[in-house]
Amino acid sequence: MAMLPDREFLNIVWLVLVLVNGTCQSERRIYPDLSTTTSVSHSAFINVNGINNSSGDSWNKAATRQLSQQRACHCCRNGCDLQMGNLTCHQVSHFTREYLADCSASIVSLNIVEGRFKTMEESGLLHGHYPALRKLSIRNSHLERADDWPAPKQLIELDFSNNSRLDFIAWNVFKQAVELEILILANNKLDRIPDVISMMNNSRLSTLELSGNEWNCQGNFQWVLTLHERGVLLNGDNLTCHDAGHKESWIDLSYSIIKRENNKKTVAAECRSRTSGCYCEFVSAGIGGRGSYTVQVDCSNRQMTSLPAELPNFTNELDVSGNNLTSLDQVIKYRNPPLKVLIADSNRIESIRNLSGSDFLRNFSRFSLRHNLITPSEIPLDDIVQVPSEFQVKYIYLYNNSWECDCNTATKVRDWLWKYHHVVNDSSHILCSRDGRKIPVLHLLPNQVCDDPNYLRNATSEAEMNERNISILHSIIYVEAAAIAVLGFKLAYDSWHYFRHGQLPWIATKLL
Repeated sequence: MAMLPDREFLNIVWLVLVLVNGTCQSERRIYPDLSTTTSVSHSAFINVNGINNSSGDSWNKAATRQLSQQRACHCCRNGCDLQMGNLTCHQVSHFTREYLADCSASIVSLNIVEGRFKTMEESGLLHGHYPALRKLSIRNSHLERADDWPAPKQLIELDFSNNSRLDFIAWNVFKQAVELEILILANNKLDRIPDVISMMNNSRLSTLELSGNEWNCQGNFQWVLTLHERGVLLNGDNLTCHDAGHKESWIDLSYSIIKRENNKKTVAAECRSRTSGCYCEFVSAGIGGRGSYTVQVDCSNRQMTSLPAELPNFTNELDVSGNNLTSLDQVIKYRNPPLKVLIADSNRIESIRNLSGSDFLRNFSRFSLRHNLITPSEIPLDDIVQVPSEFQVKYIYLYNNSWECDCNTATKVRDWLWKYHHVVNDSSHILCSRDGRKIPVLHLLPNQVCDDPNYLRNATSEAEMNERNISILHSIIYVEAAAIAVLGFKLAYDSWHYFRHGQLPWIATKLL
C-alpha cells in the first residue's frame, strides 16, 4: 500500500475529528428556545406555546445555563437521553441530586420506562426543581406507591400506566393539578378513585383513561359517566369494576361501570317520580359486565297509609315497616318482575287473603308481617306455603298478630305450623291469647280449648294414631339397633377366632 503524504494524512485526521465533534455537539445540544417544543402521548399533543413569558424566560435562562454545563447534563445516567427538553430514561433506579441540579430546570417532558424504583421518594425525582415540566410519564415500571410527584401544579399530562404493582396514589395531590388536561391511569392495580375532577376544580381535562384496574364497585363513578358522556373517557365500554365481597371467588363478578352508572341514574329518576320520599338502593346483578340489576326500596317509618302506586323497574325488595298501612292489595299490581321480598312489620294490616293466587304469593322469598292485626282466618294458609320449584326457599314471619287460642288455632293452625315450620321461620315464637295469658301455638292442646266433643274425639283418635305410628317406628329402630349390635359382636368373635385358631367361620368355609 502506498503511503499517504504527511500533510494529506493530517487533513484526513482533522476532517474525521470535525465530523465526530459535530455529531456529538448535535446530540448534546439543548435548545434554549422551548416555545416551539411539542410532546406526543396517546395521540394527544401538548403544545407549550401557552406558557407565559416569565416562565419562558426562566426556561431560556435554564437552558442557557445548561449550555455551559453540557458535559454534566448530557452524561445524565446510563439509559437516559435528553433532547430538546425531553428526557427519556429506561430502567433507571435513581436520579442523583447532582444530575437533577444540572438538568431538572430544563426538562419539559419526563418519560420513564421500566423504572426500577418502587416509590417516588426512592426515585429521587422529588429533589429536583422543574419550572418547565409539563408532562410526566412513568410506564411499565416497578412503581407501587405514588405519594407525590414533581410539579403537580403545572403538569398538563400525567401518565402512570402499565405499572402492574401500582396500588396506591395520593389522590389529594390532584387538588393542586389545576392545569391537567390528560390523565392516563390504565392497567395498574388501583381499586378506588375519588371524584378527581371535583378535587382539581377545573374543566380542562380532555382525556381520561382508567381501564385495566381493579376498581371496587362500591365507589361512586357518576363523575366518570359524566366524562364518558362528554367524550373525555377513553375505552369507557371496557371499564369494569369488581365485587369486593367476592374478590377471591373463582367466578368473575365484574360489572361494566358505564352500564352500572347509567342504570343507577335511571333508578334515581324512577325513585323520585314513583316513590315520593322513599329511598331506593341500586344493586348490581350480572357477570362479565352485563347491565342487569335489582332495586331495593325503603319506605319504612314514613307514616304511609297506602303503598306506592308504582315502583322502579326491577324492584325486588320493598320495606314498608313502621307505617299505618291497613292493606297490601296494591302488591298484586306490581310487575316487572314481581317482588321477592316484602317487609310490612309494625302496621295495621288485618288481612292478606286478597293476595291469594297472586304472583307475589307464589314467588316471594321473604314475607314479614310481624306486629300486625292479622288473624289466622285472614291468611291463605295453603297458598302462602306453596313452592313453585324444589330449589326455591320461602320464609314468612307472623310473630305478634291477633291470634286467639281457639279450637281452630289448636288444631288446623297448629298442625299447619308444625308441618311448615321450615317456611314459617318464627313458628316457635308465635303466641295466642287465652284468659290474658300468652300460649305458644305449637304447644296448644285441643283439650285445652275445644268444647265440641267431635273435635276432641277427632283430636284424640289422631293423637292415638300418631302415638301408634311413633311406637312402631321406635320398635323398628330398636330391632335395627339390636341387629347391628349382634352383627358387630359376631364379626368381632370371628376375627378373634381366626387369629387365635386359624379357622374361618363356618359360613365362610361353606361359601369357599
